[in-house]
Amino acid sequence: MGVDMLRERVINRIQQADESFLRILDAMTEAYENEHLDIEFSEGEIAAITLADESLKPMSKEELHAEIKEGFAQVERGEFITIEDLTKEMDQW
Repeated sequence: MGVDMLRERVINRIQQADESFLRILDAMTEAYENEHLDIEFSEGEIAAITLADESLKPMSKEELHAEIKEGFAQVERGEFITIEDLTKEMDQW
């Protein structure tokens, strides 16, 4: 499948997507841009990310980039949960 066909498929899926899918896609594309466009995080942005959850330790820019890169690798290895499975899991909470 060529790039043009992939692009058209993705656009069609986006046009039919619900809010949940769009939020996930937005987060993924933002992370991709941050990694592949070498966007630098300010110390304040890093602090906001790491302080959002008290269980997280402060990270350097390099550590944050490594975490994002590992997240992409996990997706490529199929280590993720589908929206359907997540919804089922949340219903049991």
